[in-house]
Amino acid sequence: MSAVVTSNRAEASASERGGWEGSDVTDDEIKWLKDTHRIPAELLYRLHSGGGEPIANPGEKVVFVAHFERGFGLPASTFFREFLKFYGLQPHHLPANSVLQLSCYAAFSEGYLGLWPSIEGWAKYFQLKKQSIPNKDVVNKDMTACGAASISPRLYSEFPRIKGLESCKKWQ
Repeated sequence: MSAVVTSNRAEASASERGGWEGSDVTDDEIKWLKDTHRIPAELLYRLHSGGGEPIANPGEKVVFVAHFERGFGLPASTFFREFLKFYGLQPHHLPANSVLQLSCYAAFSEGYLGLWPSIEGWAKYFQLKKQSIPNKDVVNKDMTACGAASISPRLYSEFPRIKGLESCKKWQ
């Protein structure tokens, strides 16, 4: 696997929600990810530089440094890969705190229930909502480029509430 590693500073305006403003990830941050075993030393990567949405080459996935800060690691777990495939997502579609919630569910399932994490088990506690680009003239709207799928607990879910880290939004 190879990755395009980036940070996303999202546009603030509603018409550009989920848009890309740029990335400021450095080789030092990649070194930290490798030193802390969040990514394998042999992982091929490239940094996204400049503004605009990164373009992934075949075989690449776009991931955010913020994902790694919330429990994501490479190689990605079978559960995470199955989750993305089931919902038709890429890692960059998930906000960082959604990655945290997936990690917590997987640890809960394996550590407390003694079960391999599954989409069916996850769906008992959580729901997924895909965010689309606002356009009243289009019925089947495209998902926003990043942060397009949010995870929230189901109403009356018994799963403990997870307080995520501070938002990754650009502060004005």
